[in-house]
Amino acid sequence: MVELKSAFEIMGLKEGADKGEIERRYNVLQKKYRAGIFDNSIKGSTEINIDEINHAYNLLMGYEADYYGSDVIVKPNLILKKIGVDEKKFKNFLHYYKFHIIGAVVIIVILVSMIRGGVNNAINTAAIDLNLAFIGKIACSDTDTLKQKITAALPELEVVSTDSVVIYEGMDAQLEYASNTKAAILFAVADVDVLIIDREVFKRYSGQGTFVSLDGIAANLDIDREKNKDYILKNEEGKETHFYGIDVTSNPIFKESGIIGENMIVAIKASCKHYDNAIKLVELLAK
Repeated sequence: MVELKSAFEIMGLKEGADKGEIERRYNVLQKKYRAGIFDNSIKGSTEINIDEINHAYNLLMGYEADYYGSDVIVKPNLILKKIGVDEKKFKNFLHYYKFHIIGAVVIIVILVSMIRGGVNNAINTAAIDLNLAFIGKIACSDTDTLKQKITAALPELEVVSTDSVVIYEGMDAQLEYASNTKAAILFAVADVDVLIIDREVFKRYSGQGTFVSLDGIAANLDIDREKNKDYILKNEEGKETHFYGIDVTSNPIFKESGIIGENMIVAIKASCKHYDNAIKLVELLAK
């Protein structure tokens, strides 16, 4: 049985260190353990195993009843015991993977929201004339004005549904993971007709049969090929080139609607359900 004094030695701490010091030291030791690095400040150096470190940490933090005085003994969790879960390992898991868990929760919330939205959309599918999604480094917190401008310019589109996901360099890792997951869902299974995406997102998803050719629109509107050369790509057979995206960054509708992005590319998703309406919107935005 490890006693209090030995626990401090195992952790490489002076006797009487407070819980803040213990917590910080434990995090350092965990990182060293994963990297296979130990130093002479740890009792026994490389002979110390992670179980001893965890045991010492739990003892010093008052998570175990081995030694620390009866007034701070933590009673075992009866629920965990009943379902056969090791409480010590469970607590260590929660502590060590807390940020991963937070990220997973964020993803679950997003998925639940999308599923719930999907159910609502399913009920009102007949009423929706077009589904529009913004993905990438594009700020579009309020799309009501945009919807109003679209329906005013195209009266046949009475109901326009919108969705969005922001992705940019330097964002929180967990949030970035959640955002990329939602983006993948929007591309793969969501009912999306028209996409407004940035250059990086276009590059990531192009060349996979994701987008519809916009050659007809480009010809009718005399779209500048040089300006849009990055969005003229070979088809899946690799024999012909087509417009798969058109730069619509300068369209005044976005500025008037408070939608901001360094580059905004319009594209039609290959699996769109409202193709004719999608073409009308792309023509409106590409003018």
